[in-house]
Amino acid sequence: MSRCFPVCLALTLAACAGPQSPSHEPSHAAPASLDDAEARARAHAFFRAFDNSDKAALEAATTAGFVHYRFGRLATREDLLGGPRKRTRECAREVINRSDAAIVYTGDCVEHVPAKGDRPAYDLSGWSALVLVPERGAWKVALWQWAPSGIDGERAVWNLAYRNQTGFKKAPTDFLVSMVEGIEAGDALSLAMGQGRNALYLASQGWTVTGVDISDEGIRQARAAAERANLPLRAVLANSDDWDFGVETWDLITMIYAGSSTHDLERAKRAMRPGGLFVLEFFEKNHNEGGAGMGTDREALDAHFADWDIVVSESVNAPADWGAPGETYDIVRFAARKPK
Repeated sequence: MSRCFPVCLALTLAACAGPQSPSHEPSHAAPASLDDAEARARAHAFFRAFDNSDKAALEAATTAGFVHYRFGRLATREDLLGGPRKRTRECAREVINRSDAAIVYTGDCVEHVPAKGDRPAYDLSGWSALVLVPERGAWKVALWQWAPSGIDGERAVWNLAYRNQTGFKKAPTDFLVSMVEGIEAGDALSLAMGQGRNALYLASQGWTVTGVDISDEGIRQARAAAERANLPLRAVLANSDDWDFGVETWDLITMIYAGSSTHDLERAKRAMRPGGLFVLEFFEKNHNEGGAGMGTDREALDAHFADWDIVVSESVNAPADWGAPGETYDIVRFAARKPK
């Protein structure tokens, strides 16, 4: 699933805060608005001050009531003035949004934290939202919100979903059940296994199953369910983008609401044994409101597997395994068999 950092909360907080200059100080006129380049430069200057523990620059760049929300904790300007720190950062996907009372910067930044003592150097990826408001004739940062991005951010999203048991169907996928009915069981790979609903079903049908997922909570639940049901299951905590699928290793590979990246499709084709079955179900690209381009292009999928025997390739409007109860979505269901 794709993810993006929400700026709505930041905009709402900024609108509620309003201009910070007291009305009885007319000498502090409201500053001229910043264009996008100026707003980005102001954000970068704030980050440099923080990254280098520049107390004077931090005080000049922030409001008296500045707050920072990071790792589930709130910090004040005084907390940020502590140090020392020495790091660098690179920001991408930078966007400027505006309300009547504020300018909001968002960016996906990688902080490069150097080694210190016995702690090795590391990188920290996260979305930052900075809310700039007028105070004493200048635009200053009143709020800095941070949330992890990249694989850590994605893991946090799925951990929350599996922990709360929300947003997904608990039973195995009907399409997968129909596709494996009556075929001889072998070695199966379940990509983006989640909490194991499909992997455990396959194991109950005699398949030797390996499930891969980035969610440690999903892996924990899958292992616990397998133990309760006395079913064999190899559950691997890994990012499937980096995990080795192998070559001619599997008789069945499933990508159920696991995306359809070309990278994964190519590796799945190499990893399948002759005669093996590939099964995919996912949202259809550009057919679902709010999808932001996420999903599968069925024609592209057909072309990608043109050298295989395509068993099913269809677009249906139906309830989704991941979706709002009672809602229907445009879904791609696809299955293909590798020639012997």
